[in-house]
Amino acid sequence: MSNLTIAPPTSEKTPLKVNVFERARQANTQLAPLFPYLTPGSIVPALSLAIGGPGRSYQMFKHFNSVDEVATIFAAAGVARGHPGQVFVGARDHFVNLGFNDPTDPESFILIVVTQRQWEKSDQRQHEKLAVICEQCHEPLIERPFNSDCSAEELAAIRELDGDIPFHTHVEGAKMVADYNANKALHTCAECGFENKPFPIDDWGWHRYSEQTAMIDSALRCFKKTETTV
Repeated sequence: MSNLTIAPPTSEKTPLKVNVFERARQANTQLAPLFPYLTPGSIVPALSLAIGGPGRSYQMFKHFNSVDEVATIFAAAGVARGHPGQVFVGARDHFVNLGFNDPTDPESFILIVVTQRQWEKSDQRQHEKLAVICEQCHEPLIERPFNSDCSAEELAAIRELDGDIPFHTHVEGAKMVADYNANKALHTCAECGFENKPFPIDDWGWHRYSEQTAMIDSALRCFKKTETTV
């Protein structure tokens, strides 16, 4: 018989509790991690609160993740698919579509938590791929593959600052969208010729998370310098 006893928490991961509805008030991005733990073996729940409104579109994109993602819908209104309490696991290579009936309706919203378990394979790194896709034929217009964990050197630099590991999906996604939106030639689909709009990064918020992550690194260095001179 296998040992089903759950080991006690380590000193590296203090037990934490978060109210999803309260944290959603403060999130600066869609898919905001609820806890600061992203090391191998960590359970990583991340919340999205998407709200309809004038000018919003929440354009669909494509995502591959080398680990499974378990989605739980906590609350929703005005969406074509999904209902509160629904739990599902999608394909690792999947389209991301919030499914609003009308994304410009300010009464529409969806509150969803997507949970993954960080890869522990010692011979491979956890990896992902993001793509902005054609709105008409869904072919990729730009793709960005990346490792979604830290190298040993990156982790050592983070630990030196007493910082937390960033959620690479947002950092890399912000870079991809910046490249796409700045290059109008990429907006014309090579497959079907459709002229696509810029990707609505303001609706997803990855750039805010990425910007604040970079600034917090600078802030930690500033704090450490001040700490040693006081």
